[in-house]
Amino acid sequence: MSQSYCGNDCSNCEAKAKKQCPGCRVGPGQKYGTECEIAKCAISNSLADCDGCNSAASCSKRKRRTSSYANRTLTQERQQQSIQRQVEGSGILSKELTALFWLFLGSMIVNLICGIFDLAFQVEFFSLICSIVTCLLQALIFLKLGRANFNFRVVAILGFASMAFDVLSLFVDHSALVLLVGLCQLAVVVAMEYLQFLGYVVVTEEFESDLSQKWNNLCVAHFVLLIVFGIAVALVLLGLTVAIWLAMLAGIGYLVTSIFKYIRLYQTARFFREYYEEIGCSI
Repeated sequence: MSQSYCGNDCSNCEAKAKKQCPGCRVGPGQKYGTECEIAKCAISNSLADCDGCNSAASCSKRKRRTSSYANRTLTQERQQQSIQRQVEGSGILSKELTALFWLFLGSMIVNLICGIFDLAFQVEFFSLICSIVTCLLQALIFLKLGRANFNFRVVAILGFASMAFDVLSLFVDHSALVLLVGLCQLAVVVAMEYLQFLGYVVVTEEFESDLSQKWNNLCVAHFVLLIVFGIAVALVLLGLTVAIWLAMLAGIGYLVTSIFKYIRLYQTARFFREYYEEIGCSI
């Protein structure tokens, strides 16, 4: 005998446990605390289930119930698939964002050391090689992050372009070409920065809206300061002394937001690691 009058298997219904549904044979038949019209019909006609009814094939009640059951089952499957995708995505984000954080930190330390001892050609060459290697590793990490969000894949492509400009700078000695390569690389770096922020906003929005909003606020502040810095530099070139102070303040603010970016990156990596450990182990 079926667990239900309509023939649906109650053991596959998540709502039975979540909503504490006693099953339609209890009661008479209860559906989430209310009477089920199919169970009520079967009981009133002294039937063990719908299969014993001559009108079962054309019964509108049964069709509605079957359709509702199928829709609910499909919804449950989609929810399960969505959770599975989130778990897989959090695993990727946790691993790659952590690697990205340590790469950025290592790059900052190397650049600081090279800046202090930037007195000889060998050090300059070493700094350039470090920049190329950093661009390559960063691009490879963002390429993997591209599985979580398309913006990161574009960042990876731009990262390879930035690396190409670094290599090109080794062979360019004409001042006009050096300026052109520098401007192109600056445009690529700015685009990478923006798409990075956008990627962080998007991937965190599905998991934690507050964290996503923090990334969005940091992105706005970061690029407002960058624009102010660019305007101030242009004014400096026009000979306005006060613009020097504006450029310095904007530059300091930009540096501060960059530091907060790395802090937020670490926090985001930790969030996804904890999410993956908590949710991934429970499914």
